[in-house]
Amino acid sequence: MRAVLLVVAMAGCTPDYDLKGRNDPPPPPVDTAVGPIDTFIGPPDTDVPPDTDVPVDTDVEEQLPVAVCSVDPTQVLTPHTPATFQGGQSYDPMGQLISGYDWTFVSIPNGSSVTMPGGTGANRTVTADLAGDYIARLVVHTQDLRFSEPCEVTLTGLAGSGLHVEMYWVHNHDDMDLHLIRPGGTEFDYQSDCYYANTNPSWGAAGPSDDPKLDLDDIPGNGPENINIHQPYAGVYTVMVNDYTGSTPDYYQGNDVTVNIYLGGVLIWTDTRTITGEGAVEDFATVDIPSGTVTPL
Repeated sequence: MRAVLLVVAMAGCTPDYDLKGRNDPPPPPVDTAVGPIDTFIGPPDTDVPPDTDVPVDTDVEEQLPVAVCSVDPTQVLTPHTPATFQGGQSYDPMGQLISGYDWTFVSIPNGSSVTMPGGTGANRTVTADLAGDYIARLVVHTQDLRFSEPCEVTLTGLAGSGLHVEMYWVHNHDDMDLHLIRPGGTEFDYQSDCYYANTNPSWGAAGPSDDPKLDLDDIPGNGPENINIHQPYAGVYTVMVNDYTGSTPDYYQGNDVTVNIYLGGVLIWTDTRTITGEGAVEDFATVDIPSGTVTPL
């Protein structure tokens, strides 16, 4: 009987599910930290073909040839000594041979008749005919017509250490003649006048140093003509110009004639005058040696 009542009593009781009183351990905390990301990238898939739509620049940057110019010697005594413009050191960074050497003059002294010789080689030889600077320019090119930047070089013509007289004129076919008359001399006199008919008379002391010399005598062109004395002796010299009669063809109108007088390599006097009429004589100036005084006439 007691056993039955106990079973009934237990069956009528509400079970207690409160777990707080139990001694079970708490659950472990949840780890919310993010671990390191594996960044390793494996080898590319070589079975995938390359993207052929991407353009590939196969052009090689074009370079220009380089002109290298010089002149030897750099100074010459006019109008005696030749000089050579040289371009043989020019080169092409891309390895081709230089196939053309184009030499030109950028500037020459007023009155000079010097021209740049033609040809295909690297060098050109000229002779300065007036004192002053001769600036030459070189441009080289290769067979595929790549042209260099220009290279410029200067040749200087010197008047010498003594008395140097230059003359040139504007219109050609007008035969102008330069005369230098010694102290106490007379125009057109064979002993005392240096000109085309007496190009190297003997003046002063024995020896050539004080003798004048006509270096150039131009008939068909417009000059120049030069007379030099390396060591002029003391006295007063006269510079004169004559419009020669008899040259064919001839120019019969007024012609502007320029005379330059150098002493000791320095230009000490210059003048330009208009000469008209065949046979005309124009006395330009006197030069006193050793004072170097020039007196216009």
